[in-house]
Amino acid sequence: MLLFRQAFIRKALGGPTIADLEQLKQEKEALQTMHDALVKQHAETCEQLLLLAATEENSSEAKSPSGKTSQRKSKKGSLQK
Repeated sequence: MLLFRQAFIRKALGGPTIADLEQLKQEKEALQTMHDALVKQHAETCEQLLLLAATEENSSEAKSPSGKTSQRKSKKGSLQK
């Protein structure tokens, strides 16, 4: 009885059919999977960028014994949130 009511309401209001809903659910799952993969890739890229910045900072400090802060070091602060 409940399914009949839902089907009637969908038809009367012009909503999506059950087949359309199933297709939308599958598309949503596919998009969610892609989103999760992109978020993971972004996190890995950010981690690599921070490691690279730290490596460059350490190598520039080793090269300049005067102790002056380099422009690269001041830019690093603007990269972080």
